[in-house]
Amino acid sequence: MSLLTNDTENKNMSNAAPTTAHIEAKRVAVRAAYDLTGDVNPTYEREFDELHDMNLAHKANNYRAKWGLGPDAHTPFSTREV
Repeated sequence: MSLLTNDTENKNMSNAAPTTAHIEAKRVAVRAAYDLTGDVNPTYEREFDELHDMNLAHKANNYRAKWGLGPDAHTPFSTREV
């Protein structure tokens, strides 16, 4: 079993708000990708970018919930897609 996520998992997770469990799983994938070479590599960069986007989406969702905003409301953490 690979610690790295596959494209299907990434697409499924992009349709829903990332949970802390998803984010932690992605952190594990980022560490595993780095450990492949002990340095920055294309897999690590891709996984890291996805983790960054997941963190922003999670923060944006928390901000919206805190302030009672709609699901498409702009926040300081909104990604380009929102």
